[in-house]
Amino acid sequence: MKKQCKRILSSILVCAMLGSAVSIAAQAQDVTPHSASEWGLPSMHITADNHPFHMPRTQWHDGMVAVTGFSEDGDFDFVDVRLRGRGNSTWYQDWALEKRPLRLRFEAEPRSMFGSEYIARDWILLADARDPTLLRNYSAFDFTRRMGTNMQYVPMAQQFHLYINGEYKGVYLLTDERDVNDGRMDLTFNEDPALSDFFLEFCVRVPNEGGTEGDHFVMVNGKPYDIRFPTSGSQRRAHAQHLQDFLYEVSEAIRYGCWCRVEHLIDLDSFVDFYLVMELFHNKSINYSSTFMYITDKGNGQQLFMGPIWDFDHVYDGTPWHLVLSPPFPQHSSGNYWFRNLLAMPEFRAAVRTRWNQLMVDGIPQATVARVRYLADTYSEDFARNFERQTFFDNHQRSVRHYTRWLDMRICALNRHFNARTPSLHTRWPNTQLNWFFAWVRYALVLGWLWMDMGAP
Repeated sequence: MKKQCKRILSSILVCAMLGSAVSIAAQAQDVTPHSASEWGLPSMHITADNHPFHMPRTQWHDGMVAVTGFSEDGDFDFVDVRLRGRGNSTWYQDWALEKRPLRLRFEAEPRSMFGSEYIARDWILLADARDPTLLRNYSAFDFTRRMGTNMQYVPMAQQFHLYINGEYKGVYLLTDERDVNDGRMDLTFNEDPALSDFFLEFCVRVPNEGGTEGDHFVMVNGKPYDIRFPTSGSQRRAHAQHLQDFLYEVSEAIRYGCWCRVEHLIDLDSFVDFYLVMELFHNKSINYSSTFMYITDKGNGQQLFMGPIWDFDHVYDGTPWHLVLSPPFPQHSSGNYWFRNLLAMPEFRAAVRTRWNQLMVDGIPQATVARVRYLADTYSEDFARNFERQTFFDNHQRSVRHYTRWLDMRICALNRHFNARTPSLHTRWPNTQLNWFFAWVRYALVLGWLWMDMGAP
């Protein structure tokens, strides 16, 4: 009886919040896991005289790494690598002391990792230490890959058990470094800046990290853009002024709603895809960091492209309290003036609507939610093992249940919003007395949901 009431309450909540029903019944695709002798997930083993968690974040040091339990071709014995820390809040916060993200580099020769179709020297080990689902980054990468995205590449995502000097450290996510490399960014340097490619990151921390303006980064309308390619200091300095002028032209065209200039200066398809990923997962990092972009010439002169996607630590985790405190369509992009102004243009909104509707027809968002549920069920023992060490999260299955429910509701909300007759993508919610009334209804329903869910295993 309690389970039946719980199902009815969840259904009422979705209808009351969204006023429409969207099928979330698509099945997961490509869900066959790789087997291991002891655990479902493969394992990575690191040995190092200097424990990488206890070294300064930016200091490289020697170690060895091996992979087991993935496949006959993907496993390998210990080889030499260089190790260092990475991240900011994920490295320095007190809660990160026992589970920190790392970067590893194969010095002798680049390698394929976990069956990747390309080889590379540098790889990232994401700790997901503050993610009670261990699936936020994974789900964003999965959704973007299923889109058949218009960005150059999507970071790979493979979860694994990490051991350092024989000590278990938890479930990690291996993914790509954001660099210029085969299988990642395909960019070319030219001595003429008007013909050269660039790779950039919008990140408010850049001016405080020791770089030099006009060398390591440029400022445009008070916003810092880290120059990640070209990598040579002399090349960057020679090209920085052109880069700054180009970004300023893009920014002004967007700010003043000049669509003819916007369409000429940016790649619309990559901007639309990037926005949809950020909006679906409500990624707050878009307002201050980890927003990557590149400039290249596809035959129509230099254009600005968005991507790759990165850093989904700060998405909503889907707990009932987030459903209470946040509206169905939060205005998360208000801090990023590019997207705030693009969403005021009917041409951009139409492109967003068309792309989203095609994704819904293809079942892409629903398939990602199904994939998350599948992984949580299939590797429940692996995830439980991780949380034996992370005692500040009490119930992984409950966290995944909240997260996937929230994604279901968000998909419905976006579907309804993008197809509204008079969309207001850049306005706040709620803004009428009627919406405030429904907010209180939602509040009561979510409290009931929370009460029902507390008794669930």
